[in-house]
Amino acid sequence: MTLERRSTAERGRSTRALLRTLIGSLAVLALAGSLTAEEPDHAGAETVIVGVTSTRLVPPVLEMRSDQAVAWLGYGAAAFVVSFEDEIAREMHCTKPVSFRLEGNRLEAAIGSGEFASFCRLDPGEYEYEVCSGPRRLAGKLVVR
Repeated sequence: MTLERRSTAERGRSTRALLRTLIGSLAVLALAGSLTAEEPDHAGAETVIVGVTSTRLVPPVLEMRSDQAVAWLGYGAAAFVVSFEDEIAREMHCTKPVSFRLEGNRLEAAIGSGEFASFCRLDPGEYEYEVCSGPRRLAGKLVVR
């Protein structure tokens, strides 16, 4: 029982450390993004973050409001691709998502370690997506209220 508690406590500390690092990285990225000539049309919207490591999404299911934008931030050594079915493009409220491109029948963003991609505000609903890094596939979901 002591080992289980220690393991749970260690996982909690690890998750909190990951989130602190992600928030700090996002602040740096936001500053760098403010220096670019063309801002996305969801700039200034409150942004919620999905952290991506080599083994998990933090959080795997993100609940958000329809007036918020979402960003994925890479935290780990490997690059990854965030991928949605192309129908989600019809639910977007902007024309300039950061790093996302329509590739065949998928809306995708390739993201390296320390990089991010952001997505526009979405209509209320549930949006499933996939994060791929090599052979590993992680399932995620956005729940927009």
